[in-house]
Amino acid sequence: MTVSNLFKFSSFRLFDQSNFSRCISSNRSLRNIIYNDSTPIISTTKKKPMFITTPIFTLHSDTIISSLYTAIAADSLKRYYELKGLEVKLSVGTSEYGALKVKNVLGRTDLNLQEQCKNISNKYKKLLDAAMVSYTDFIRTTEKRHENTVGYVWNRLIENDLIYKDKVEGWYSKNDRLFYDETDIKEFTHPHSGKKLKVTNYTGQPVEWHVEERYKFRLSKILPKLMGWLEDYEEFIIAPNSLHGLRNKIRQGLIEDVPISRPRCPTDWKSNLPGEADQIIDPLFDAYINYLTVTGYPWSERNYNKLWPVDIQICPKYIL
Repeated sequence: MTVSNLFKFSSFRLFDQSNFSRCISSNRSLRNIIYNDSTPIISTTKKKPMFITTPIFTLHSDTIISSLYTAIAADSLKRYYELKGLEVKLSVGTSEYGALKVKNVLGRTDLNLQEQCKNISNKYKKLLDAAMVSYTDFIRTTEKRHENTVGYVWNRLIENDLIYKDKVEGWYSKNDRLFYDETDIKEFTHPHSGKKLKVTNYTGQPVEWHVEERYKFRLSKILPKLMGWLEDYEEFIIAPNSLHGLRNKIRQGLIEDVPISRPRCPTDWKSNLPGEADQIIDPLFDAYINYLTVTGYPWSERNYNKLWPVDIQICPKYIL
C-alpha cells in the first residue's frame, strides 16, 4: 500500500484504537473534546473561528514521517469541530534556522543550505497533503511575513523591559546548539576508548561546560500570572505529570529567565539583531512566534482579533 493510499483512511485509524480509547476514558479533557454527551472545552456556538496549532517542525532529518502524528491529531479535531458547524483554522509549518543541524544531517550537497531547507520543507508539505491533513496555513520561518513579525515582537519586548543581556553557562551540546540542565545529562563510557563523557539523555550528544553572552527574556516577571493561569485552567493541559512538574518547578523557584538569542555561527543566514553583529534570535524563540505570524499580527489587526488566542495546541509532552 502506498503512503498516499494509507492516509486515505480516517485519521483516527492511525491511532491504536484500544490505547486511544483508554486514553480518552481516563482523561476528562479528552472526553470533553470527543464525546457529544459531555460539555466540550470549546463551545460549539462560539462566533470566533477555532484556531488549532501544532509545533512547526525543525529540519534536522530527511526522515519526516515521525513529525506527522501531531498534525493528524490536530486535523482530526479540526474535522470534528467543522462537523459541529464551526469555522476552524489549522496552522502547521517548518522552522528553518537550525542551519548547522541541517548541514550535519544532510552532509555534502551541491545545494546551499537555504535550498536544502526549501526542499525538506516541501517534502513535509507533500507528506501532509498525502495524508490529507486539511491545514489552512503552512508557515516557513524563512518567509518575510514571519521575519517582520519576529522583529516587531522583539522591539516590543525591549520597549517593555522584558529583555536583557546576560552571561549563560552550563552543560552545552555543540551539535544540538542547546544548554541542558544537570538532570538532562548522564555519564557515558565510550565502548572503544574507555573515555568517560557527559552526554544528553535526549539525543546522546556529548556536552561540555560552556559560557557565552545571550539576551534573556524576563520569564520571572510573568511567573505569577503564569502560575495563576495554570491553577485556573489546569484542564486545558492534557498531560497531568508534565503540568504538575511545571507547577512544582515554579513553586520551588527553579524556573529561570530564558535565553532568546545566541551567538552567530558561520552557517547562519538569519539577520543580526539590531546593533549586534555577533548575535541572532534563538531559533526556538523565533519558531514560537509563528502562531502570531499566521494571524497577520501586527499588520492585520482585524484578522488577529478574529483568530487570537489559540484555542487548541497539539504538541508532544516534552515541549511543555
